[in-house]
Amino acid sequence: MMASLRTWCRRVAPPAVCVWAAFVFWLFGAFGIPLLLSLSGLPLSELMQFSLGRYPAVFSAGLYGVYRVAAFHPFFRPKYRQWLEQTPWHGEHPLPLGPVHLVTQDFVFILVGTLLTLFDSQAYLYDVAATFMTAYLAALALGLAATGQLKLAYVVMFGLGAAMLLWEWPILLTLSLCALYFVAANGLRISLDEFDRWNEVMIFGIPVKEVIHTDSKSRQFGWPFDQLSPGRFPFIQTPFTAFALALLAGWWALVILLWMPDEQMPQLISSYFIFALSCIVFRTVAYAYGYYPPLSLDARLRLFRWIIAGYDQIFIAPFLILLAIWGTSAGIEYGLLTDTVGLPALVFVSLLIAIGCPPTLEKWRLTGEHRIAPTSLSSSSELVRTQ
Repeated sequence: MMASLRTWCRRVAPPAVCVWAAFVFWLFGAFGIPLLLSLSGLPLSELMQFSLGRYPAVFSAGLYGVYRVAAFHPFFRPKYRQWLEQTPWHGEHPLPLGPVHLVTQDFVFILVGTLLTLFDSQAYLYDVAATFMTAYLAALALGLAATGQLKLAYVVMFGLGAAMLLWEWPILLTLSLCALYFVAANGLRISLDEFDRWNEVMIFGIPVKEVIHTDSKSRQFGWPFDQLSPGRFPFIQTPFTAFALALLAGWWALVILLWMPDEQMPQLISSYFIFALSCIVFRTVAYAYGYYPPLSLDARLRLFRWIIAGYDQIFIAPFLILLAIWGTSAGIEYGLLTDTVGLPALVFVSLLIAIGCPPTLEKWRLTGEHRIAPTSLSSSSELVRTQ
């Protein structure tokens, strides 16, 4: 009986060492901290107020949610997927190593985690289950996006943001997470049915087969062939993708802003401006690193060619982001914008400009007025002999 129960649980359970580590972590939070504080002489009734059992349980539930997708979805296990490609397996059959969708064992594990939070008087009964579902759906959304179900992945991620705003209302939170699971499970079914076409999916301009297959580096041809080859640029390829990603980032910026306690608001506001500045750095490095101007600064001054339109166009996007930062800062300072409007808008605009402002990275690298030079990140500093 016990052997069959153990086998049943192991179908989707993490490795035993992870389970024991989570249990020890919970023991320390629930009882270890109160015992350490008992040295201060406080009575037991007051010491149990310091029990932090909910934090290890909730944290472990989140990790388990990610594990359920990462350990069983073929996209996240390259060798597993390559093996499946050599077999007659297709989406109508169960996955050999275990299902990605939720099963009865998952509910048993979440129930155990929920019972462990009962020692913490400040815990909500739904914290463990909601955290597990949130982490699981976020990981599954990444798998959907990587296997061709991009629109459904956006729906799940936007919906998770809305679910976070419903955290204080258990019934609405449960309904929203169940609805999102229905969407994600439907996308998973479609994705597995189209398993044979996964290699045709593009992730930021890179074929998914080069992301999945571990021998992709062996197909690189070295400098400068990699720099001159089309369709190999890890960047946004369509206006829809750029707009959707920027809108998703802005939406989550708003969700975090509404979630954050007032005393932590100054640090959060600073982080949003740092994000916008990071977009400037990201855009500039992506376009300028290894692609240098045709004339040096000294040559520009001597030849009175202070502006080279074919090259200097890459600085338009960083300049526009700087304007967005200045406009947001001024708007908030003078009361024209509220934090909940200005900061998410800044995140949206900054990211949209960084990944969507023309020219595209592919067009720039193939047709821009620049000098291509090897860098420390080049696949090889020399030409590679091919058969």
